[in-house]
Amino acid sequence: MTTNWPGYGRYLGTYERDSRKMNGVLYQMCSDMPLHTDEGDVWAKAWIIGRSYASGIERHAADGLKPVVGVLRRSAPWLDQGLAALRKFDPPEPTHAGLPEIAALHGRLSHALAKCTRDGNQVRSFVAKYLHFHAPVVPKNDSSVGSQVRARGWYPWRRAWTTQHPTPAGADGEYWRHCVRIAFLAEDWRAEGLDPTARKIDTYVYSRVKEK
Repeated sequence: MTTNWPGYGRYLGTYERDSRKMNGVLYQMCSDMPLHTDEGDVWAKAWIIGRSYASGIERHAADGLKPVVGVLRRSAPWLDQGLAALRKFDPPEPTHAGLPEIAALHGRLSHALAKCTRDGNQVRSFVAKYLHFHAPVVPKNDSSVGSQVRARGWYPWRRAWTTQHPTPAGADGEYWRHCVRIAFLAEDWRAEGLDPTARKIDTYVYSRVKEK
């Protein structure tokens, strides 16, 4: 496939070979146990996703995973409703129109978890990954991917998105700006006839980081 994005086919091919099955287990787990009412289900999801992606959630939580699980279970009424709404995005492609709903749920859960973390850390990376496996339209976020999409000269961020897309009330500002950038990437991929799902964009950007 001819594209303006170097390595597109190779990076996604490597994912299919090396990582698709592992991530498929996480997607399937959250599909089989989508709710946050059963304590055992929540323990399993928080521990497996946190460890699989080295999110550091146990390090940030002052008393380990127990209070994290407690927050997730107490949040079930609005968390499960929000995730159900995000799962309706089909295909799971981040768009500017859908970002406020994504960022609102991410911000609310981050704020809730900050009550049981050291120094009120909002663990935005863990929250993004945790939500992503429940609703694949949610862009994942970690320091390496975030740094890459912010890098000067890597992508033409000359579009005036800062005024067009102000941070919604309740959203985490850093995660919101990351989502806006990802939506611009998705927009450009869509224009080229590529497949701009949140997972594929994350795979591409992360692969570029690793290849440096």
